[in-house]
Amino acid sequence: MGSHCDICAFSCFGQKGNYASCCSIEERNWIMGPILDYEKVLSDLSEKYGREVTFKEVFYDFDEGSKTFSARKVWQDPNNFPAMRIDFSTPKKTCVFYNENLKVCSIYEIRPETCKNYFCDYLERELLMNQ
Repeated sequence: MGSHCDICAFSCFGQKGNYASCCSIEERNWIMGPILDYEKVLSDLSEKYGREVTFKEVFYDFDEGSKTFSARKVWQDPNNFPAMRIDFSTPKKTCVFYNENLKVCSIYEIRPETCKNYFCDYLERELLMNQ
């Protein structure tokens, strides 16, 4: 069916034209967290951009996230934080680092462990079937 990146960018969950559901919250009860290696991510981002990148640029803490997404149950659990910040200007409400035009993560090489380790059920089945 193609590489893992092709599946995620162009046929997420096997739906042609769907992309990056793991990197977007859309209208679902979904959160991109907890990000336990947030200090490393901030350090790597600061090095990449040549300036100090602040926590609030990249992540939500429980206080802010639970208020911002008060109607979503998963955002009311403090164990799900820190969580990746959402770009509200995008139709799918993607992570601030997801480039919707290119359909790629702009920090793929230094993304958090939570993102590196995530595989949806569909992707796991596809990868296992193509081994």
